[in-house]
Amino acid sequence: MNTKVLSDSEWYKLQQLYHDFDAITPDIKIYRDILVRKTTVDVTRSHDSLKNLLNNVPKGKGIIVISNIEISKQPLERIVSYVKSCYTNCEVGVYVALLSYYITPTVVDPTLPKDYSHACYQYFNTAFNFAKTIENLSDVTDYPINNSMGNYLEEGSNFLFVHPNIRYWLWK
Repeated sequence: MNTKVLSDSEWYKLQQLYHDFDAITPDIKIYRDILVRKTTVDVTRSHDSLKNLLNNVPKGKGIIVISNIEISKQPLERIVSYVKSCYTNCEVGVYVALLSYYITPTVVDPTLPKDYSHACYQYFNTAFNFAKTIENLSDVTDYPINNSMGNYLEEGSNFLFVHPNIRYWLWK
């Protein structure tokens, strides 16, 4: 069997074709949130569709956007360290979006709740406690196949490669 691994932009284009959309809801929301703050943006760590949406926003270290799916493939502890470094180097805040499908810790915490959504909430709220304000926009589903509504996959659910589903604003 010959299989091909799709890049971030290829996944996005495939899903645009299948679902018939130009931009997905989480990307539009992030775009609007950044425009409201009238600051600069660093999109070097963003996925392609968000880079395109933010193309006309002045570049700089006001808000750092981290949403490239490849970052989610790093060990979880390394991701948190990286996000903290970006937070230290930004002026306003960091938007970080991770794809739960890939996230793997190097150390298992037995005190985390058994259900996935609560474990993610507890872990990231603790791991990102260096931020002055944490805003959780995550869309994590415990049993996405069992709880599917209708004949479609919910946008941003655990296994859909449209937009990372663990999403946080970390404000200064």
